[in-house]
Amino acid sequence: MDNLKDLSTWRQTAVKAGYFMELAEQQLETKFRECQTRDKVAIKATAIIYFQIADPEKAAYAIDVLPDTLQETCLHVLRSTIGCHDFDDLFLKRVEINRTVTKELEEKSKSWGIQLREVIIGQVAYNPEVQRALEEKRIAEAKKAARLIESEAISAAQLAASETRLKISENDRKIQESENRVFEDLVKKVGAAAAVPMYFSKKLERLPESCKLVVVPVDFKGMLKVG
Repeated sequence: MDNLKDLSTWRQTAVKAGYFMELAEQQLETKFRECQTRDKVAIKATAIIYFQIADPEKAAYAIDVLPDTLQETCLHVLRSTIGCHDFDDLFLKRVEINRTVTKELEEKSKSWGIQLREVIIGQVAYNPEVQRALEEKRIAEAKKAARLIESEAISAAQLAASETRLKISENDRKIQESENRVFEDLVKKVGAAAAVPMYFSKKLERLPESCKLVVVPVDFKGMLKVG
């Protein structure tokens, strides 16, 4: 009888009738543990551990007080895991955090004679002013990002417009060079005096029907360099 484990130190966790181990699934909520998120927000959090004793001998003798060791180890893992996440993740990525804590605690407790079912974050306590400040920061960052996107869009549009203008200018230059060559060839063939009216005549033939008014010079002096 002297070698029997005294379960009174378990404080009724996984114990029935004060003396016997409870082999059914158990739920243990830890005490609060102070933590700090990756973005430096101080919080207090608890964890809820779902476990079942699979090997009573190991549960009794592999460690001193199973519930206390399980709780302290879980809180250590919880604080370490929370420290790797931002404050928002406690709400947006809670399932992911729960899985991480469960997996790590399962690895640490595999020799304790228990079967770990799940660990979830329980209560989370924090200063509401901190949450308000973070919300304001997120809004400011979102506006800044929106302004940056708008600025980049405007710059891209301006660049595209500039490139378009350059292409148009280049096309205009090529057209003008082509026209100049046509006129020069015409001058060589018929002479400068006859080339001008012939050139304009051909230009008029290419005008669209919608064109209602055409201004044609009556004096070509100064328009040509002859000789």
